[in-house]
Amino acid sequence: MVLQSAPSIHEIDIYSDIFNQIDTEMDTVSDTRILFDHLKTSLLLADSGVYTANKGMGYVLRRLLRKSFGVAEKQGIDSDNLDSIVGAVRDVLPYNPGQIDNAHNFTSDIINSERINFNKIMVRANKLLERISGDEEITAKELFDAITSKGIPADLIKDAYLRSNLDYPETDVDRLLVEHRARS
Repeated sequence: MVLQSAPSIHEIDIYSDIFNQIDTEMDTVSDTRILFDHLKTSLLLADSGVYTANKGMGYVLRRLLRKSFGVAEKQGIDSDNLDSIVGAVRDVLPYNPGQIDNAHNFTSDIINSERINFNKIMVRANKLLERISGDEEITAKELFDAITSKGIPADLIKDAYLRSNLDYPETDVDRLLVEHRARS
């Protein structure tokens, strides 16, 4: 970064073309950075043999992928375009993961499996998000259950509240999350 006098990692020679390509499909630079960085890290983790899971590095991979899918969905990027972005990000990695012990197929399987799971979650999420956008009052407990039991990403719920000009009950939801973590 310093050697190339680039103001950010996204503007160095190996990343700038793909970053700019993704940026043309996005509304904000922050969403572009999230999508690019999360996909890049997800590919590196999956190519290293990490599976999605509910614990440890597998959980980190799951959260990175789900955040990527959520940003893509928010930006209206369909599955085919997302596959194209994943392929382009893979192409700029410092090695060719597709040549390392069939890592490309392994990684693609992990990403596709997690996307299928995410799509199922989004079916449940859309029902909740419709209630939010319809100004229906939803308790902090319902939101807590949506996040912890149904796997609906909290940032999607917060975005729905923001779009609907409603106040997200963050203090109450956070309190329930802290209590839940203390019991777990």
